[in-house]
Amino acid sequence: SAPAQPLWDTAGCTWWDFQTRRWHTLWLMKTIYYRLQQCLAETDEATTSLSESERRQVWDDAHRLNAREMREHAELAKGFFIKAGQIMSSMVGILPDWYTEEFLSLTDHLPVSAPEEVFRTIRSDLGCAPRDIFAEFDPK
Repeated sequence: SAPAQPLWDTAGCTWWDFQTRRWHTLWLMKTIYYRLQQCLAETDEATTSLSESERRQVWDDAHRLNAREMREHAELAKGFFIKAGQIMSSMVGILPDWYTEEFLSLTDHLPVSAPEEVFRTIRSDLGCAPRDIFAEFDPK
């Protein structure tokens, strides 16, 4: 059954809400970029006295934090970010394990959108009601 108050309802979002979401995305990108730049500087073999295991730990800590922050952002921003996280969760062997493991939670147990939200999105994006373009459409 649909939740009493849909968690993924964007019908009431204003222009400012979308700009705020955009700002949060850009801020996270900047934060991750500078964190990785700091890792590069800290682990540069020419300038650091860190051992190999210490350098690996610096990168692991950064990846763990980045993955958690990216997952949390995806859960708040929804839509594209959830889908991107789901795709990245399957990139085992390509992305560091911290990301694939963290993003697995984006493939299960996500809140569902209320049927009204789905219908509104279809009408907004495709310009017509679901019954006009789909032979069957089960709101459950």
